[in-house]
Amino acid sequence: MRPLGQHRDAEPIDTYAESALPSPEDFWKKHVNGFRPAYFPGLGQSHPAFKKWSDDYLLKEFGHFDVKTEPKQEERLSDHCSRKRGGVWMDGRGIKPDWVVPCPKVITT
Repeated sequence: MRPLGQHRDAEPIDTYAESALPSPEDFWKKHVNGFRPAYFPGLGQSHPAFKKWSDDYLLKEFGHFDVKTEPKQEERLSDHCSRKRGGVWMDGRGIKPDWVVPCPKVITT
């Protein structure tokens, strides 16, 4: 048995510049139905959100929401909703997260 990753050659990846994007039909046929990877370098930088969504903007517009955080070593058995403490996001254990996701709303009946 050969080591993982050495069983076949890597698949070719089609790379598209923003000025030469495939049509929706071509993209669907070749990459979705055809299971072929595609790469769009720099495409997100042309979206208005790339400039608008700074840390300050997100904090101003959405900083009032509770968020759930997990350390890189995901542990999904406990609820570690984070709060901003002293300007720093921390969970209930005092761990500073690497990333945040919204906490689900608690529904009471």
